[in-house]
Amino acid sequence: MALGAALASPAGAATLLDYSVYSLGNYSSNNGGTTVAGRVAAAGDVRINSENIGGGLTKADNGTATVIAGGNLSYDNSTLKYGNAVYGGSNNSGKWVQAQTPNGSIIQGNPLDFGALNRTAAGYSASLAGLGANGIFSSRHGAGTLTASSGGLNVFNLTDKDLSSLSKLTLVGDSGGKVVINIDASSFSKHLEFNLGGFAADSVLLNFYNATSLDLQGWKLGGSLLAPDAAITLRGGNILGNIVAGDFKSAGANVSGKAYSGYLDAAGISAIPEPETWLMMLAGFTLVGIMLRRRRRLEVASVLS
Repeated sequence: MALGAALASPAGAATLLDYSVYSLGNYSSNNGGTTVAGRVAAAGDVRINSENIGGGLTKADNGTATVIAGGNLSYDNSTLKYGNAVYGGSNNSGKWVQAQTPNGSIIQGNPLDFGALNRTAAGYSASLAGLGANGIFSSRHGAGTLTASSGGLNVFNLTDKDLSSLSKLTLVGDSGGKVVINIDASSFSKHLEFNLGGFAADSVLLNFYNATSLDLQGWKLGGSLLAPDAAITLRGGNILGNIVAGDFKSAGANVSGKAYSGYLDAAGISAIPEPETWLMMLAGFTLVGIMLRRRRRLEVASVLS
């Protein structure tokens, strides 16, 4: 296999959509038992043990990078169904690791711009956190309800206090749009079952925009999880969407990887202007309007004279 083909990234690899799990730091599954349907990438070290990766991919993904470590790679007692494992530092894998990649290779390379992807994750999370809420949250007897009313983007802004008494969270309402749930919590550690209702898994995103630690035990989450500053520990549970974390550790969990379709690529971050940008744009539009009105008055005056 040619080196260029071995290091090839999937189509559109500069987006967060391409990875079931993306870590801005390290990735670890040393306790085993985790299944990840799609690709795994981490800017730092990747340590994988007793894990199944890539079961949701196809033969067309052979020749692409399925497991990507910006740093060192340790890959043992696991199965990589399709594609290659690529590392930027050193390969610390066991003796028989090559047999665990029947349709690919373990090779050194650097197929991703981790700096750009990390900026995308952090910038997108911060941009979403600044959006005003247009959805309604209510709770009763340990069950929370998120009521969406828009066929476009539905935004909910919650705190750790809102979630602390809940064991179940359910989405209801117009299921034709997307849902962003911004959560203000520096840390979070509890079981939570999240029912999507009629919403698609790739239309829902939980944005822990300022969290530094998330210990998620037995989570059943029907959407994606964005926490670019958080060390996420996933113990059991099932995540239908994808995960973007500051650091990632797992044990006995399942990540289906149906990523949130609203993710933007590195160039697309500018599509969500900051408040200052909006003000500058508004001022520019106002100035253009004044100039056009002045021009029309001069043309009318010229005709009348």
